Amino acid sequence: MQLGAVLGREGDIGQHVVLAVVHQSAELGPAWPQLIGDVAPGLLGGRGIGLQKGLTDRGGDHGVLALRHVRQGVAHPMNSAPLPCRTEHPGNRMAQAVVWGWNGIGQLGDATTIDRHTPVQVKNLSGVTAVDAGQGHNLALKSDGTVWGWGLNCSGELGDGTTIDRHTPVQVQNLSGVTCVASGDDHSLALKSDGTVWTWGRNMFGELGDGTITDRHTSVQGQNLGGITAVAAGAGHSVALKSDGTVWTWGRNGVGQLGDGTTIERHTPVRVLSLSGVTAIAAQSGHSLALRPIGLPFDGIVQAWGCHIQ
Repeated sequence: MQLGAVLGREGDIGQHVVLAVVHQSAELGPAWPQLIGDVAPGLLGGRGIGLQKGLTDRGGDHGVLALRHVRQGVAHPMNSAPLPCRTEHPGNRMAQAVVWGWNGIGQLGDATTIDRHTPVQVKNLSGVTAVDAGQGHNLALKSDGTVWGWGLNCSGELGDGTTIDRHTPVQVQNLSGVTCVASGDDHSLALKSDGTVWTWGRNMFGELGDGTITDRHTSVQGQNLGGITAVAAGAGHSVALKSDGTVWTWGRNGVGQLGDGTTIERHTPVRVLSLSGVTAIAAQSGHSLALRPIGLPFDGIVQAWGCHIQ
C-alpha cells in the first residue's frame, strides 16, 4: 500500500492542508514515521517530492491498519484529486482524520493555530469515512451520516449557523443521511442517500444552486437535483453526476467551467452539453473534469472544460 504524491507544485509556499482517513486501533504509536515517509521539510513549501514510501499494515493494538482518501487543500485554488462518493471503510470504528501543514486559521482542527510538520489527529473526531479539503476549511463525513467541519468560516462554509472560525470540528446543522461531501474554496456540498444535494457557504456566483446569490450559514437543498450519485466543488462552481451518466453544473462560468456552451453564471443546475455515460467527476478552480469508460475495465477517457491556462 502506498500514499501517492500529495504535495503542491513547487512554489506553493507553505499553504497546504492535507487530510487522510486513518483506520486504526487505539493508538498510533510508532506508525507515524512510516506514515510521514520521505517528505519535503514540514510539507510547508518545499519541492513537490510527495509521499512515496511504502506503508506497513501494523495490526495489533497500535499503528495504522489502512490509509485511504488523501485530500489536499491550499490557500490558493484547490489542488487535489476527487474522492469517491458512497465510501465505505473497512469496519474499524476508530477511523480518524489526520492532518498536517499550514494552520494559520485552525484548518488542521487540532485546537491550535500552530503549523504541523508531521501528522496530528483532528480533535474530537472519530468514525470518519471520508474527508475533503477546501481553501481554508475542511469537511469530514462520519459513518453515522453526519458532516463535521473546521477552519475558515467567513461565509458560513462550516454550516454551523455562524461565521466564526473553528479550530476543532463542529457539526453541520440540520444535515444527516449523507454519503459524500465536497469542499469548494468557500462553499460546501453534501450528497444524501436519497440522491439530493445540500449546500452551504458562499453563494456569490450561485454556487449553492438554490436560485439565489445569498450566502447560507446552514445547508439548503440544491434546486432541480435528484438521482445524484457524486458531487464536486470548485472555486465558485459546483458539479453533480446523475445516475443516468449525465453531468450537471451551476455557479461561476466566466471561463466556461459549467460546460453549457456559454459563459453565463447559473444559479440553478444546467446540463453539460454533449456529455453522457460519465462515471466520475472532479472540479478545480476554473475547470471541470469527467471520466467516461470506453469498454475495458479501468479503461476510459477524461474530458475537461473551462480554463485552459496550463
